[in-house]
Amino acid sequence: MSVSSTGVTAPLLRAHVAAGLLKVAARVFAEQGERASMTAIAEAAGVGRATLYRYFPTKDALVAALHDTAFTHLTRQVAAAGLDAVPVPEALARLTRIVIATASEYRALALFDKTAAQAAEADHAMHEPFRQLFHRAAAEGVLRADIPVDGVYLALLEGMIGQVISGRIGVEQASAAATAVFLDGARTPAAARQR
Repeated sequence: MSVSSTGVTAPLLRAHVAAGLLKVAARVFAEQGERASMTAIAEAAGVGRATLYRYFPTKDALVAALHDTAFTHLTRQVAAAGLDAVPVPEALARLTRIVIATASEYRALALFDKTAAQAAEADHAMHEPFRQLFHRAAAEGVLRADIPVDGVYLALLEGMIGQVISGRIGVEQASAAATAVFLDGARTPAAARQR
């Protein structure tokens, strides 16, 4: 195993550099759109083009890695949120913040076509935690059963993500607003009285 002068193994250092390059790429794509070049990304990251190409041999490879990073990040955040350990309203607030923050950070991914597998992964990563939470909420009698709460909430969430991406509102404000607006209109009368 090779160890650098700082005591960090080469694979860890490589992973750290790759993560930094992806973070910069997400920002550059968000600012410049699909037309962002590998040269622009390398310059923004403060590395030479050869270094960027060593990590990501093509723009498609970089976008694919960015996609994988975004959904790995989202999945880990959801898993760490402890959604099953808190009441539905708190779980919804936590999940909302995670999704809005992740969608805002990786918003550039919306610019690129997705493969069928990537689209399925996106659907699963973004919607499955909400489906599970809404199923739990229905079982506990917390949310109304006479309206499609999952569709209503996902539409509200997409609208709030759009507001964050456009710079009209911040992640925290958007998350709090989405959660409050939804819960005030989607609670069962009995749950509203228990507040």
